[in-house]
Amino acid sequence: MGFEIKYTNTPSITKSMQISLEDLKLDQINVIFPGDISFKLSEKIQAIGLSSLIQNDTKAVTI
Repeated sequence: MGFEIKYTNTPSITKSMQISLEDLKLDQINVIFPGDISFKLSEKIQAIGLSSLIQNDTKAVTI
């Protein structure tokens, strides 16, 4: 599992994420951003709002 921290309110998939998934053979990348909601960017990349993470929402980060 990989993590990436973004400052933007609208995270998107980057080339570095795609390379990390392939080179490191990651099952998932969680992108933490300063938002209130969590959503999937792709099958293996999930955007997680910081508010969800701070509130210890067990659904926010899936392991």
